[in-house]
Amino acid sequence: MIHPSLRAEIETEGGGGAAPVLSHGFESTAGGLYFVGLTSLHAFGPLFRFVAGCGAAARRVSSAVARRAAPRPSFLPRPSPRPILGSSPSSGQ
Repeated sequence: MIHPSLRAEIETEGGGGAAPVLSHGFESTAGGLYFVGLTSLHAFGPLFRFVAGCGAAARRVSSAVARRAAPRPSFLPRPSPRPILGSSPSSGQ
């Protein structure tokens, strides 16, 4: 369901797994693409895949989107999403 060119930009756990590497704000390594629910299970644990975790997930995603959309001086580069602690970077291959 995700175009192959976009899929190539999304780092996954173990390099070929189904679970995307996510930042604290649920953002994938393909900047501006967020994963919540079952797709965030590996990074955030079981609470966030249930309705009980919706509020917390929504607050994190909305904060991340707001930070990303905030005006920045032209001389400052936009920060790239960082994996959360405990997730291993992979080559994406």
